[in-house]
Amino acid sequence: MKYAWVIKGDFFRLWSGTFLSLFSSVLFYYSLVWWSLAETGSALSGSVVIGIGLTVSILISPFTGWLSDRFHRGKLIAASDMIISTVFLIIGFLALSGMSSVMLLAVARVIVSACLTAIEPAARSLLPDTLRKEQIEKGIAFQEVITQLIQVIVPLVTGVLFSFLHFGWLWVLCGSLSFLSIFLEWRIKDKRGSQKRIPFTNKQLFSGFTSLLQNKPLKYLLYGTSIQQLVFSGFPIYIVIWTSLLLKDQAWLGGAFQSFWACGTLSAALFLSFIAKPEHAKAAVPALMLIFGLLLSPLGWINHVVLGAAILIVIGMISGVVNIYIEGYLQRVTEGENRGRSLGAFFAVNSSFMPLGYAAAGMLSDAVSPEYLFLIVALPAPFAAFSMMRSFYLWEKQTKETVALQDKTSM
Repeated sequence: MKYAWVIKGDFFRLWSGTFLSLFSSVLFYYSLVWWSLAETGSALSGSVVIGIGLTVSILISPFTGWLSDRFHRGKLIAASDMIISTVFLIIGFLALSGMSSVMLLAVARVIVSACLTAIEPAARSLLPDTLRKEQIEKGIAFQEVITQLIQVIVPLVTGVLFSFLHFGWLWVLCGSLSFLSIFLEWRIKDKRGSQKRIPFTNKQLFSGFTSLLQNKPLKYLLYGTSIQQLVFSGFPIYIVIWTSLLLKDQAWLGGAFQSFWACGTLSAALFLSFIAKPEHAKAAVPALMLIFGLLLSPLGWINHVVLGAAILIVIGMISGVVNIYIEGYLQRVTEGENRGRSLGAFFAVNSSFMPLGYAAAGMLSDAVSPEYLFLIVALPAPFAAFSMMRSFYLWEKQTKETVALQDKTSM
């Protein structure tokens, strides 16, 4: 069977285990907002608790990257989910007994964020060991399908469950799902195993950040993706402003436009699950980034609902294709014993641009006329495209030089 690799072996254990873990974690995040509204009448407390988690993730990324390179990655993922499951079950049963507070949930959020930050580089660096090289992009696309489905389904599920269940039972459910994931993740075979030769030193902890500076292809890729993160993390804010003008007295439909982007990304991921090939990345990524900018720039002047929705779906698809190919390329450009640390550092730097992106979105929205908003947002797209193209060029050159050196040595 051509796609049997999806439903058997270590890749199945990896994606199904992380699916249960991610589902429970996202369910917990959305439940925090609902709990905050129910208990305090405001979403502020839940938002603050969620924001604390992002800060913790960035701060401890050097340590969690080191963990993923030092220890057996399957066991590390399982152990992290064991801690997450325990935390969810504790706060769930405490809530059922009448004990819940912002401080308790903030502590829980910090622990969960720390464990998820350990899982991310371990799972990402383990992916190439569970698939053949030509399957990596397809595997990433399949995981993106799962992630997008979670983002679509969980908000609906949270609302329904909150209507029928005490929030304590909701957190017990989160703990149960995380507990089930342990049985899958513990059985993942890590061919690399533990690397006992990697000591716990400052040099080793921060070697991922050092590689961002020394690895030129990775550095230029970081330039491009950081621009992308800075500009487009505030995209939901831009869409809200645009739809409020486009729909006017039908503003209640504005929420649907937020889903069009996700639908485009989901369909692209589903499509690439079947056709993605690593050799497509070099030409596709820079070209699609330019097309993205061209489609986005006139959006502020469009006053036709159907046309606006169609453009959002198309640019959502482009975003999905670009992200999947970048993820696959990132697996190749971070090969080596410090892959986990490099991946951890890369995503930590990218994540640090997210709050800046939201702040920039707020300032731009106040300072710029809505008609010109998307034009300004689209302006950095060529710079991101150039940085990514430069990264591909340097990686290709570096690879050819390595092959030539190996041939010369063998002769």
